[in-house]
Amino acid sequence: MKTQTVIVALAAALFTAPAFADHNRTDEHGRKQGHWTELSDNGDLSEGHYVDGTPHGLWIVRLADGNVTESQYVNGTIHGQVIVRKADGGVEEGPVADGKRYGYWVERFANGTVANGHYMNGKRHGHWVERYAYGTVAEGPYVSGKQHGPWVLRLADGGVQKGPFVNGKKQGHWVLQFASGTVSEGPVLNGKKHGPWVIRFVVQSPPQPNLQSLAALTALAAGIDGSEIAPLLPYLDNSKVSGAIRGVAEGAYVYGKAHGQWVIRYADGRVQHTTYRNGEIVE
Repeated sequence: MKTQTVIVALAAALFTAPAFADHNRTDEHGRKQGHWTELSDNGDLSEGHYVDGTPHGLWIVRLADGNVTESQYVNGTIHGQVIVRKADGGVEEGPVADGKRYGYWVERFANGTVANGHYMNGKRHGHWVERYAYGTVAEGPYVSGKQHGPWVLRLADGGVQKGPFVNGKKQGHWVLQFASGTVSEGPVLNGKKHGPWVIRFVVQSPPQPNLQSLAALTALAAGIDGSEIAPLLPYLDNSKVSGAIRGVAEGAYVYGKAHGQWVIRYADGRVQHTTYRNGEIVE
């Protein structure tokens, strides 16, 4: 409330000060001409030029929420380079045509993430690179505002994930390569593993592991939730295993959960079988 009062006071000062006597004028036909400063009912403060009642040239809009936009107008429509300075410190910059983003944009977020790529008709379209603050770099195409086509995700720890997106969701054959050496691949449907997967696993274990520590290690080896090689966990021999555990696990996922018969073939020749139902082991 106090901030809005200050803005109103500043706007009033602009309207009345002698130095700004030429502000906010209209011609004999009632059309706005020259430099104007306008305060909306919701507290947005706009400043720029009118030509015959139409915005033209540079306009700066200070929104009530703290965001500031600098735009070029041509005959009443935003056209040209635009800078959006977010209240949280983020900055977005690129061209606009006929009021819609197009061409090459750079978007810097307050958390340190930086994304750059192209727009068409106001939506992300074409090749984009997204560098996240935590180190992951994602690269691939957008179509009409949604990820669509082959993408590559390079994780901060050295892991790499490759596969297609369809209408904004992972779909098709994905290959997940983890820093530990584990490689997991198979089909994804609507963002979830669905169908037969093969996991060539490498799990670095301590000399005397227990199931909890192995669960943690496999989570690190296989991804955030450890689901990649969860089917192995019941078969790791806690008393005998030391060093790296290697092998191949094969089985199916149904909408993201292990389901049906899984076979684990260890590098030392052991073979284990288990059955899953909706991600749970069937005893």
